[in-house]
Amino acid sequence: MKKIISVFLILILILSVISCSSNEGNEPSKEEEKKEEKKEEANKEEKKEEKKEEQKGDESAGYGIVLKDLEGNKVKLSDFKGKKVYMEFMATWWGFCISGLGEAEKVSTTDTDFEVMYIVSTGFSRELKEDEFKEWVKGLEYKNIKFYIDDGGEALKAFSVRAFPTNVILNSEGKIVFNQPGLLKIDQISEIMNKTK
Repeated sequence: MKKIISVFLILILILSVISCSSNEGNEPSKEEEKKEEKKEEANKEEKKEEKKEEQKGDESAGYGIVLKDLEGNKVKLSDFKGKKVYMEFMATWWGFCISGLGEAEKVSTTDTDFEVMYIVSTGFSRELKEDEFKEWVKGLEYKNIKFYIDDGGEALKAFSVRAFPTNVILNSEGKIVFNQPGLLKIDQISEIMNKTK
C-alpha cells in the first residue's frame, strides 16, 4: 500500500512539474513584457512623429483641404501658398452670420493683398445641401461675396471651428495666426492682416 501511495505521489509531483514548466513557456517573462511595452511606446512615438511631419508645411494649415467655388471648380488652400488668407466660416441658418453679409460684401470688394474666403460647410449638421446653398446665394442682394463650399465639413474640422461665424487667418507661409469666433468689421480684418506677414 505504501508503494502505491509513493508511486501515486511521485506521479502527482511529476505532473505538477510538467504543468508548471509548460505554463512558464506560455506566460511572457517580465523582461519580455517590458520589451513589448517599450516597442508599443516606440510605435506610439513614431506615429506621433509621423503626424508632426504630416502637419508641417502644407498640411499644418489645412493646405490639403479642397473647397469648391460656386461654379463647382475645386480650390485647394495650397493654391494660395505665398499669400495671406482671410477665411470666415459662416452658417446660413444663423442670424448673426446673415447680419454680417453687408460687411462680407465690403471685404470681398475691397482691393486687398490677401485672399478672402467665406466658407459654408454644406450638408454638415443643420447647413443647407450644396444645391440648396447655391439657390440661397442667388437670392442674396450681395453679389460679390467670395463664397466657397466645404461639402461635409472637412475644413470645419481641420480648423477646429466650434461656433459661427469663426474667422481664421493664415500667414503667407500657411500658418494659422488667428482663429476666433465673432463678426469682424473690415477695419478689424485689415488691421490684423496688416500685422500678418
